[in-house]
Amino acid sequence: LESRITALEGGTMGVATASGMSAQFLAIATLCKSGDNIIAFNSLYGGTYNQFKVALPRLGIEVRWVSSEDEVKAAIDDKTRCIYTETIGNPAFNVPDFEKVAAV
Repeated sequence: LESRITALEGGTMGVATASGMSAQFLAIATLCKSGDNIIAFNSLYGGTYNQFKVALPRLGIEVRWVSSEDEVKAAIDDKTRCIYTETIGNPAFNVPDFEKVAAV
């Protein structure tokens, strides 16, 4: 499965996980170590919110919550490893301005 999807996407490697929750945890755990932080928009799926609120802090990974694209730049420091948002936020169906976030 992983080899076929990798080939279809033109990649060099791939990892298949049992769920989106495990995929995002694997990605963040790969990018971060204890003492690092991520920026997360507060309009997230409930399971993601819980993972970020409970599991990541247990590993020493700080989650800095923002409610708009305008707050992202001020939340970033030298320990920030990623910015996390969802294409359509929950529960209000927020659609982030990806270009604005990418410009930071």
